[in-house]
Amino acid sequence: MLLGALVADAASMGLHWLYDQERIAAVAGDTPEFRTPTEADYADTKGYFAHGGKQAGALSHYGEQCLVMLRALAAAGRYDRAAYEAEFRATFGYGGTFVGYIDRPTRATLDAMAADPEGEGFHGDDDVQLPAVSKLPGVVALHGADPKIVEDAVRVTNNNDTAVAFGQLVATMMQDVLAGADPADAMHKAVAADPGKPGEAVRKALNMKGSTVEITRAIGMSCQLEYGIPSVAHNLTEARDFKHAVRTNILAGGDSCGRAIVLGAIMGAAHGVPQDWLSRLDDRAEIEALVDRICG
Repeated sequence: MLLGALVADAASMGLHWLYDQERIAAVAGDTPEFRTPTEADYADTKGYFAHGGKQAGALSHYGEQCLVMLRALAAAGRYDRAAYEAEFRATFGYGGTFVGYIDRPTRATLDAMAADPEGEGFHGDDDVQLPAVSKLPGVVALHGADPKIVEDAVRVTNNNDTAVAFGQLVATMMQDVLAGADPADAMHKAVAADPGKPGEAVRKALNMKGSTVEITRAIGMSCQLEYGIPSVAHNLTEARDFKHAVRTNILAGGDSCGRAIVLGAIMGAAHGVPQDWLSRLDDRAEIEALVDRICG
């Protein structure tokens, strides 16, 4: 599950935030994974070129957020908010180790942490975008879908009730797949038990006719959880294997990396991660060492 989340993110990074599905298909064909970000791919069309300077195999800022949680869990041996916040600051803060795009909830969280360094409450932004769930694969790997821990982890960066609700849905799906459930079955079970906004958003997408690419275009390709999680859910109903799911996600366009963390975690837990894709992941040695410490 952990390797699947990070491999899917890296595979999607080269065409992340390109909102033109026809352009994606034209430049990448049936194998859109692990492209070096190229500004020409984004020229004269709808998109945001955020990852200039990165090479194929690198993580996006979503993958880095997932990795931050893995480092914090490995260091503390369990979820600990203080350890997570410290690692978050050390990675994304001024002078931190991360070089690349910083999203809005991350900037707002860092600013709040700096303004109130001794505060005991949550510093997360009032935000409902996909960074809210990018840290959950590590949490679920160690603690399952524990609702209190999931909520705490989400609120560190996204202090919003709707974000927490989506996080609970995602964590439940991941937990059930880890326990042996089929991904589509786990998704349907979790959605059927959710009477709130997340379940409603997913059910709406599942009732639409068309492919995942078509439905993602119709409901929205941007970073909001209410668009991204339904796209992932529909993908799970079509996916044949890990590669097929991730390629479909990339071809769907928009915030493909935000969706990839959840999708890759679920498909990796169910099917494993293809070795030829795993071999293309940057910082593989550190990542596998962290996974061994957390899951060993």
